[in-house]
Amino acid sequence: MPSLVLTGLGNPWLVAFCEIPGASVPVSRSTFEDVRSLETVEAVIRLTVIEAEATAKILIRIHSGPGNEPDRIEGGPISIRPRRKVDR
Repeated sequence: MPSLVLTGLGNPWLVAFCEIPGASVPVSRSTFEDVRSLETVEAVIRLTVIEAEATAKILIRIHSGPGNEPDRIEGGPISIRPRRKVDR
């Protein structure tokens, strides 16, 4: 399910999927392609949080236009605190 949908005159034009470890299920390829193929959608954004050891980084992929390779923006790793049992 999209995490964010911006619409104009009732039609979605920007859809963002957020993939956060432990909080969401990754978007299936078929759902992603179905959304991209909608006539009114100008861009689909995938925001992914990647955790490794005691760090995390954000990867943003912006898909616009049919068949184009996504624009990628990748942040540098930042330190994060270990998760507590109540956070899981």
